[in-house]
Amino acid sequence: MMGVCGYFPSDIDDEVLISYTGGVSDELLENLLYLTEKKLNQIEASLKVKKKVFNILVEVFQNIYHHQFYNEERLKNALGNNKVHLLIKRTEKGYLIIAGNLVDRSSVDAIRSRIDTVNRMNREEIKKAYREQLGSGYLSKRGGAGLGMIDIVRKAGQKIEYSFKESTNDFSFFSFKVNVSI
Repeated sequence: MMGVCGYFPSDIDDEVLISYTGGVSDELLENLLYLTEKKLNQIEASLKVKKKVFNILVEVFQNIYHHQFYNEERLKNALGNNKVHLLIKRTEKGYLIIAGNLVDRSSVDAIRSRIDTVNRMNREEIKKAYREQLGSGYLSKRGGAGLGMIDIVRKAGQKIEYSFKESTNDFSFFSFKVNVSI
């Protein structure tokens, strides 16, 4: 059985490393990273795979933290809380990372365009875009260098699946998943 936006399973099994739904803070993200690293150390022998999963997770957390909706008062009035959803699961072929959070509806087209652009790139184009973006010195208003989705696809070697679900007049729930092959 599938939950939120079809990506979040409602049943949890032994292969789930982390499953979280709730608010977000620096401390929480640090704790989730710590727990994930600890679980990866217990179940994954390959240092390369552990680093890949961990680094992708850091990018996912940075995207959630830096791009979650910023007008907290408006958000609380509309919905009560800004909840984030996160699932990390071991699969037969690797690891599945699923994340979701509310975004301002005005940013949906830009997010969709960014992911679609990265998803259309081949491996060489992704490497080139990564180097160019890194070398540009660009920083967004929220402190990012615009590398998040590029880096996720670059490290995972897989396209990002995503969806937007209308939540209110002002917000959409953005969720995405990426498979990290081993």
